[in-house]
Amino acid sequence: METGNLKKKDVIVVRKRLLQENNIEDSRKFRLSGMSFWIQTIILYLAMASLCWIVESSCSISFNKDIVYTILLVFCLIFSIYYYFEQNRFIIFLGAILLQLIIFLATKGLFKTGFVSVVNDIIMQLNHTYNGTIDLLNGFEGSKEYVLLCVLFWLTWFVARGMIVSRDNLHFLFIGFPIILASLLVGGDISKVAIVLLAISFQCMTIWSGIRIRRKFWGGLGSNEYIENRKVSGRINSKITLIFLLIMLVTGGIAYILSPVLTNSLKGLSDRVAPIKTEGIRFLQEFVPKISNGKLTFTVEGVGGGGTGGILGELSGTYYSKVETLKLTCTSMPTETIYLKGFVGQDYTGRKWLEGSEDDLLNAMSNQKIKDNVSLYIHNLPFLRMMYALQEGISEIEIEPNYITVERYGDVLSYTYVPYHAYLNENYRISGGDGAVAAQTNYDDTYGWFESNVYEEIMEKWNKEEDKHGILDEIATAYENYVTSYNTKLGDVDLSKLEELCQDKKKEWDDKFYAGMTEQQIEDLTDEKYEDVINFIIRTLWENCTFIDKANKLPKGKDYINYFMFELKEGDSTAFASTAVMMFRIFGIPARYVEGYVAPTHLFSNNGEDEYTAVLQDDNAHAWVEIYVPDIGWTYVETTPGFDGTINNMEMPEDETKEDNTENEDVQNEDEAKKEASFSDRAFYWLKSKVVRIVIFLILTILVLITRYILIRKYRRGVLGNTTNKEKVKRIFYSYYDILMFTGFSNKIDVTSSEFLESLIIWYPALQLWEVKRYQDIVLRAHFGQEEITAKEVEFSIRIYEKAVMDGKAKISFIKRPIYNYWRAF
Repeated sequence: METGNLKKKDVIVVRKRLLQENNIEDSRKFRLSGMSFWIQTIILYLAMASLCWIVESSCSISFNKDIVYTILLVFCLIFSIYYYFEQNRFIIFLGAILLQLIIFLATKGLFKTGFVSVVNDIIMQLNHTYNGTIDLLNGFEGSKEYVLLCVLFWLTWFVARGMIVSRDNLHFLFIGFPIILASLLVGGDISKVAIVLLAISFQCMTIWSGIRIRRKFWGGLGSNEYIENRKVSGRINSKITLIFLLIMLVTGGIAYILSPVLTNSLKGLSDRVAPIKTEGIRFLQEFVPKISNGKLTFTVEGVGGGGTGGILGELSGTYYSKVETLKLTCTSMPTETIYLKGFVGQDYTGRKWLEGSEDDLLNAMSNQKIKDNVSLYIHNLPFLRMMYALQEGISEIEIEPNYITVERYGDVLSYTYVPYHAYLNENYRISGGDGAVAAQTNYDDTYGWFESNVYEEIMEKWNKEEDKHGILDEIATAYENYVTSYNTKLGDVDLSKLEELCQDKKKEWDDKFYAGMTEQQIEDLTDEKYEDVINFIIRTLWENCTFIDKANKLPKGKDYINYFMFELKEGDSTAFASTAVMMFRIFGIPARYVEGYVAPTHLFSNNGEDEYTAVLQDDNAHAWVEIYVPDIGWTYVETTPGFDGTINNMEMPEDETKEDNTENEDVQNEDEAKKEASFSDRAFYWLKSKVVRIVIFLILTILVLITRYILIRKYRRGVLGNTTNKEKVKRIFYSYYDILMFTGFSNKIDVTSSEFLESLIIWYPALQLWEVKRYQDIVLRAHFGQEEITAKEVEFSIRIYEKAVMDGKAKISFIKRPIYNYWRAF
């Protein structure tokens, strides 16, 4: 064996491997340049950040994310560095505990108030999910960030030990599984992105633990075998993890491109799973009250947001889970979207809506000849007026009320959901005077009702028949006076910005009304005002704010409407409806806030028994505004963009003042042409968007592959990164050996033997013996010698490598050359 300039005392022979004794201490030194260090740090951070994100989103805990996630990254770096040291860990551990105790004793007041704040957020989420009555903890608002960081510090330490030292994903499961289970039980909306990141990080940890080499076979701590095995294990872990992440990137890109197809498939799967989820909800409805002594009652409303009772911005996230909530059965096919009223809010406080007062209604209607239940009579007034008008022959065709049965998939819903212009019998109770209909469980909810388009058409005709009006219209007039008094108030809230937004349009209409107008003139102008104001409010909301299908948590001290309209500028239906109510009231139009369910006509189908059935899920839960139209009554107004029972595209109402200046025949013809070509246009733009997605994905993929090629090619030639000449020679030799293996050279020949030289000359005839001998000498000194490697020797090694690249290319088939040239990047 030839060893060049090496002296015998410099090396020892260990199982046919040459190891330099003086390098052992150097191998123990911690180096941040190792790829495995950074990969495991990233995975550790990914795991802990996704867990924190899941808790935050499911429990609706609000905190400064920039601070928490940044310090969490620092924790991950600290523990990655800490576990790279093999000695004195116990002393560092005891020191950290002592320091933590000192900090805790010095800041126990801060920790207590922060802990109370975190627990209160969780309690509010529990109360929302389970319709609970758990009392909040007493105490001041504190720093939630401090409490979360204290907990994350020790959790990160525990997970880091399992990942880096034990190489065991059970540490992560021990922490992660209870957290995920608790988050699911709390019932909030868990971020889907957080779930994906958690799955990726767990899979990476599984990879690291699955290929671990049991350290009891590595030799003693600090031994040569131990050090070498630790390095090899880290390299294997890093390579496999990078391959896995690359696969995730490619599959994620493919899934993004095929998202429309996948969405439809998942929707079909969700529809099949929905009955199972519904049964699960029913089980929870029975089980949860028992284990909480009645303080928690699991309701479908809590899951789907079907009834928050007018509370605004208490929680963040979306609670739609495709749980079936209501089943509607109609005697005839509906011709319009059915709005089912639940909660009705009259007074706005800045953070929630309150019901009206029954005493106020009774006082206002005290002079009317109403027997028995005044609230129920007022609720049935539209239906009674309709029936009376039909009996008086107001319609030339026969009109009968439609009958609807509302079956609830949950016996503890807070409200009875009733369509507009419906008749209720004496078994129902109205809350808030003229507000929501309280739930009852004696029998199915079945009642007659009239669709809004039919009702309004008949009422418009009836109002012109002055001679036929009777006691019902007198009661309606008295109720209208009550509504005008109590449903045009802004309350004790500062909505000056909103009033300023409406002042020009309000002044425009105030100027149009003047003293001395006839009743007919006032009536005609009022109808015009209502239509114009509705269009103005919808345009203003849609142009300034964006609809999102999740709730935003309201910061402390903020007004919900002002925060939505002038700061956040995005929100769900509760935000659009609340703002619209107050805008209508600014114009003097009576308006109320309503929560309930919306059933579009396309959900109904014939059930084979001459009836039409629709099943509503919790994503049909909705909030809207209703306004009081003189002589008509309460009428719903849809102000949420794109909402018609489900999320569709709705057209923006056009500004009539602009229409007058732009209408002509050419424009009309162009609009008709656009309508005819709408399908092809949509198809074109869909195809265009898909093409753009594909092009972007391909460009990114090509860039990734090019970057990978450049980095590997530089690494193989020893020019990647700032490293020593010895390390460069080692890298070049590893790449040289890879070429030999790729081209079929025997892997049973010891590279330090003379047999290797002879075989190499035969394998690559272009190489000369002196070149191979000199190269072997350089490689051995780079691995085991004490002398430094010169720059010329590095250049010589690169030349030998380049010859091997050319000779290797000639030995492989044409099919394998792309892999040889570009994927392996020789």
